[in-house]
Amino acid sequence: MSLIFVFGAGASYGEQLRPLTKDPATQPTNNANPPLTVGFFSRSLYDSIGYTGKQAEADFKEAFEYIRWAFALSEPVGEGRWASLNVEDVFTGIELDREFRSSESDAGGRLIVIRNKLVRYLWRIIADCTQYKYGEYYRRVKSFIDDRIDVSILNFNWDLLLDQEFMVQAGLGWEIRVGPYQNFSNMVLEEPGVRTGHIGEFSMFLKMHGSLDWFQCTNPICPNASKMEIMNNTQDCLYRAQGIDVEGVMTCERCGTDMNPLLIPPLLRKPVNENWIIRAVWGHARQRLQQASKAVIVGFSAPPTDFYAAWLFRSTLGIKTKEELEVFVVNPQNEPGHEQHKDFSTRMATIFPHGYNSEFLAFSQIESILERLTEV
Repeated sequence: MSLIFVFGAGASYGEQLRPLTKDPATQPTNNANPPLTVGFFSRSLYDSIGYTGKQAEADFKEAFEYIRWAFALSEPVGEGRWASLNVEDVFTGIELDREFRSSESDAGGRLIVIRNKLVRYLWRIIADCTQYKYGEYYRRVKSFIDDRIDVSILNFNWDLLLDQEFMVQAGLGWEIRVGPYQNFSNMVLEEPGVRTGHIGEFSMFLKMHGSLDWFQCTNPICPNASKMEIMNNTQDCLYRAQGIDVEGVMTCERCGTDMNPLLIPPLLRKPVNENWIIRAVWGHARQRLQQASKAVIVGFSAPPTDFYAAWLFRSTLGIKTKEELEVFVVNPQNEPGHEQHKDFSTRMATIFPHGYNSEFLAFSQIESILERLTEV
């Protein structure tokens, strides 16, 4: 059996987050979970992380000025239509505006600043929601795959809740554990490490939209610009995402230029083919989906605008018969009484025309899901 786990934004949103330690004095936490694409500007989110809409607007002034103008928002940040604002719509609007501006013009340069500010705002929110926490259900999945060599993970989230489960402290530093993440590092990045799994079918941990702990040099003419460094200390990485420098700004050892996380923003047209590492991630993901005999898809709603992910699943899992593949789609929208059930089930049926298991509604049912996976 070849097994694939797929985690969308709904997985982290529905996680049961726990403190990494029981010492709130040194590792303070809150009761927030990473938001869905709708929810990054809501009052309830700000209240849960001890931030305010007013402060966010001051910290990321250019981005919020643009949002107010583009969406005709007059309410205080967090109130009214801010709460239902879709961050994918915002990013797509910025990119469409950029397409009609010269990259050398003041307006074009301003839009790049706005986009970068918005990306940093998302870093800040995700870090605030996950600092000093672990995901109980992600940890259970990691435990399940520890003794297996036939399981790969596709993660569409920037957060590090699952990444940190693959890290281990070694002396004064941190390193990636043997397993799916090290396989990715070894195969794609050519970093040293022991591969585990069958030849041609190595299990892999693949971050489909990049990650807060993947850093690249921002100097396009630097020989290291095409390389990537994984920051293994996830807590230091989250500090950086919050705007708190840890031992100074992270710079390229080759040219001294600042390094930034490699992330694919939530755009309508995702630039998957513009970075060879992201392209490699998607290539390996497609290969493993083609090999899968079981798939568990948690918290992925296949929104109509996510053409890339829908294509990926439709062209791999979707063409397999029930005899070849068993798919578990875990989502609250499976519930017939859910207001979005009809649209959701219609989208899923176009991706999985041979059918799928829709009995599980939440990530909290992970034990029952894992039991089903081990049934003969």
